[in-house]
Amino acid sequence: MRAGPFSRIGVTLVALAATVTVARAVDAPVWRAQNNGLPVASAAVWDLTVLDDARGSVLAALDAGVYRSINHGRTWQLTLAGGDQPSQQRFVHAAGPGPVYLIRRTHLFRSDDSGATWRPLRLPTSTPDAVFFIQGIATDPTAANGLYIAGEQSGGAGAPAFVFASSPNGGEYWNTVTPPVQSPNHAFDVAADRRHPGWVFVLAADGLYRSHDHGYTWSHVGFALPELLGSFETLTIDPVRTRTMWVSTQHDGVWRSDNWGATFAHANQGLPPWVAFDFEIGVGRVVYDGLDHERPYIATPGAGIFRWAPERTRWEPLNGNLPVESVIQSLAVEKVGAGRLFVGTFGRGVFRLDR
Repeated sequence: MRAGPFSRIGVTLVALAATVTVARAVDAPVWRAQNNGLPVASAAVWDLTVLDDARGSVLAALDAGVYRSINHGRTWQLTLAGGDQPSQQRFVHAAGPGPVYLIRRTHLFRSDDSGATWRPLRLPTSTPDAVFFIQGIATDPTAANGLYIAGEQSGGAGAPAFVFASSPNGGEYWNTVTPPVQSPNHAFDVAADRRHPGWVFVLAADGLYRSHDHGYTWSHVGFALPELLGSFETLTIDPVRTRTMWVSTQHDGVWRSDNWGATFAHANQGLPPWVAFDFEIGVGRVVYDGLDHERPYIATPGAGIFRWAPERTRWEPLNGNLPVESVIQSLAVEKVGAGRLFVGTFGRGVFRLDR
């Protein structure tokens, strides 16, 4: 789960941009600001998502709250007021039509109308006075309204404990799984395999854990991963070739596995050198689109947007006129239609690239 390591984000990103000259893509892509209705000044766009509908619905999570566009980002309206710890907001939704979820650290919201309205969901705590800190959440792509959640329960009776739970109906109620001994004690992210029912993965501080039975039993894999100490560690599974997985870290760049997490290798080729060394910045989540799953995207603070080139096994910049010094980790790609890209920034709002 992300936390906010950006207390000095403006200074840090400007310094990085001034230190390293970021290469521009040969075809000079043209990014356009899409900020009509957004409170841009001194605000960060912490997360973005594009919904798979015919209206061009895009959601943006800012300090002030959740903003919605139904015209591919041209205009925005506030649909949910902001809360505590805005940097820890994240959207999750399954492919195709269906509910969209918003994480706010200790709160989970659901929208059934493409982000127009939101309602809070109960979290899987064992007692009413316990607090559940969400560490990862994922939809189950093999089950309608299926949802997985991982986190830490504190307060109430007993010491803080790791909890993993599943819901068959989009968070209306939860089936809590008692983690076995061989299980994570802290999660950064959760992801599910869309081609194998019941396969779910938890990215933890000491590697990757894999379950083939909806989280009831786990095996510890991903031993080649470094010890994950940051707050921006994310896990992405290739939607077509699900054996391919990507881990983005806060202090050690990008890692890739082509065997369901059994082994990992660095995949930093083409990214700026500070990606593997700067503890404060990190890289964003690897994001796929619906046009070419072989070429996912990634956002790198202070360096902009990169696209994976499989024929060269490296990342290539896709920046053009994008103000790379303002880019943070938020990136979304349209999976239907024209495949538009949206990137969030610190203090510059949202930019869109039409392909």
